[in-house]
Amino acid sequence: MGEILLLAAIALIVIGPRQLPEVARTIGRLLNQFRDASNEFQRAFFEIKNEAEQSVTKFQSAVERSLESPQPDPQRRSEPQASLPPSKAAKADDEEKQLSFDLNKEGS
Repeated sequence: MGEILLLAAIALIVIGPRQLPEVARTIGRLLNQFRDASNEFQRAFFEIKNEAEQSVTKFQSAVERSLESPQPDPQRRSEPQASLPPSKAAKADDEEKQLSFDLNKEGS
């Protein structure tokens, strides 16, 4: 409280009694503008934060749904090998095993 009185006394001496009310109004307007800008910044910040949280939640839900859904078995074949002649079926099995091995090797 004492600091405010000291500042008011200095302002009265430096600015003068005639201009002091005008300067006080100007300072009050500037403080209001600053407060409004600060509130707008906080509102924009929280809006962006909420949008980011919603995006993360949507992504997390999509990942959880994909993990819950049945995954195709990589060992199952989409076409039965019985339709191929035995020599080609064995060759296809070997190629499939090699491809599966290569993919597993790259994933490690």
